[in-house]
Amino acid sequence: MIRVQDATPYSLVVGVDGSEASIDAICWAADEARLLNTQVIAVHAWQPTEALRAPYASMSGVPTPQEDRDHAASILKNAVFQLLDTDPELQ
Repeated sequence: MIRVQDATPYSLVVGVDGSEASIDAICWAADEARLLNTQVIAVHAWQPTEALRAPYASMSGVPTPQEDRDHAASILKNAVFQLLDTDPELQ
């Protein structure tokens, strides 16, 4: 999981979910951050899959909490990599 340690007080926060619209949103946020001379903090919210299951439902095939975290991290990482692919000068 990626964590921001040194966020500036005026950072732009953008949510990503892997959709085309969220990629557009992170690209827009990067453009705005450049104009405002600040940073972008990309976030992805998720809920463990097991929390969405009925207590009587079978748990076979349900991802583990670690697999859920890994999947959420990959969605966020892929969005950031797509942004960097479109604008390699970003830091």
